[in-house]
Amino acid sequence: MSCASDSNAPCDPRLFSQLFPRSVGVGTSWLPDDFLPLFPEEAQAIGNAIAKRRIEFAAGRHCARLAMAQLCYPACGIPSGPDRAPIWPSGLVGSITHSTDFCAAVVARHDSFRTVGIDTESINAIPAELMEDILRPDEADEYDPHTRPGSSDRLTLYFCLKEAAYKAFYPTCRRIIGFQDMRVRVDPEARRFLAEIPSLSGTGIAFFQGRYLVKHGRVYAASW
Repeated sequence: MSCASDSNAPCDPRLFSQLFPRSVGVGTSWLPDDFLPLFPEEAQAIGNAIAKRRIEFAAGRHCARLAMAQLCYPACGIPSGPDRAPIWPSGLVGSITHSTDFCAAVVARHDSFRTVGIDTESINAIPAELMEDILRPDEADEYDPHTRPGSSDRLTLYFCLKEAAYKAFYPTCRRIIGFQDMRVRVDPEARRFLAEIPSLSGTGIAFFQGRYLVKHGRVYAASW
């Protein structure tokens, strides 16, 4: 089911659309208890998945079609590639995120963005014992467990920002990287961040911009 129209609803589409510097389509939904309709090529991709995964997948495609409609694109199947990443219709780029009860998708025209990535995480979702997996040593040196930028714990914030940046990065070269391969610089006053990722050649750095906000007990992040 789609979100309510209440602007204070946790799944208000404007929570993501305001994070991007140019127009994007946004679809959001609570995760339903049952499966939303899928196109045949989509259903084939998750035929052997467990029920929870099928519900999340179908909700993500539903949100993607809501987002596409905002850009005047007709509803169509969004199949998965061999790497399970969505294959977007020609002329579009996009990203999907799930949390325990919430799903969102963002799509944009390729002439506006080369790539986009989004993520959302509940505050305090990331346990402290994962700090060494998420933060690089130079990021850990800046880490203060007593500060809560934007009312979020810093570890969940960094995790969310890196997830959004990774989702923007991956379609550009189809390369899997770890969080230790990415350096994130955060401007908490402007609620902006910059993700730095070594290029494939190892001789340069790819930069991904981003914005975030903390609202309704969640961190919302967007990168491009």
